Amino acid sequence: LKVSQGIINDGTILLQSSNNTYRSDINTGSGTLTNLGTITSGAGSGGERLIVGTLNNQATIAADADYLDIEGVYQAQGGTITGPGYLVNCTLQETASPASPSTILVSDTTTTLATDNLPGYTLWVQGSNHHGDTILKLAGSVANRGAILLQSLNSTYRSDINTGSGTLTNLG
Repeated sequence: LKVSQGIINDGTILLQSSNNTYRSDINTGSGTLTNLGTITSGAGSGGERLIVGTLNNQATIAADADYLDIEGVYQAQGGTITGPGYLVNCTLQETASPASPSTILVSDTTTTLATDNLPGYTLWVQGSNHHGDTILKLAGSVANRGAILLQSLNSTYRSDINTGSGTLTNLG
């Protein structure tokens, strides 16, 4: 699914292949996909599940397949991701706390935290077989007002934070 301008999801979007291992992806281009409904990544018959571009999540993303990768800009505006939904090569902007505790999975070495980590969010910096070592970078000085978990899911993959020239202040 390619989006040419900003679009709002008020219903349900299902990313799922019905036969073979075909890709089921969303590409927002230069626009923003604002999720007010549900985006579900179903296992189906396999294949890649990917959202690329700018995703403003105010509701639910259900990663029910092996995984769902989100690349580009992820705006956590109170929304949640359930299951193995990973931020990969992504800029994370948290603008509103979730109504109930929510975990954001970070994978790979190219994801950047651009804002404070807000109350209610746990950032799990997760090294794993999925993308190997994981290093969360900071765009500048930010505060942790929620929780940050540095833990490898399997094997001995790194799960680190690189503050660069910024400062991480722990208030959580």
